[in-house]
Amino acid sequence: MTDARTDALTAPTADPGIVAALVYVGDQIAATAAGRASNRLLTDDGAEHEPVDTPAHEALYQLRALCLNGEAREIRESNLLSVAEVAQAVNVSHTAVSRWERGLRVPRGAAALRYAKLLSALGRNSSQDAEKEGAS
Repeated sequence: MTDARTDALTAPTADPGIVAALVYVGDQIAATAAGRASNRLLTDDGAEHEPVDTPAHEALYQLRALCLNGEAREIRESNLLSVAEVAQAVNVSHTAVSRWERGLRVPRGAAALRYAKLLSALGRNSSQDAEKEGAS
């Protein structure tokens, strides 16, 4: 009994790119079925890389979640800051911050990390103020 993968590998006119894709997909399906799916990343050139999991990436994930659920705007407004003030602090245009907060664009790169750091600091200030009000 043969399958399409075996046929493609043995066909005399098999395209090497198609063969490689079939082997990779087949291996991923087999690994998933065995409960051991690969967590490696495949780039456009077909090279495999370990997934990147750094504090900067975690900050970006959290920032993007804050933007999508509206919390980034809430943090800014609770600290009585305008979009323009945040934009100036992050060194981007006010349009960029507005688009991030409305979920129209995704914060990226160094500006996104600066924005994440600012929101983190503002969020800590907000929670400290709330604790002080609750204690009095």
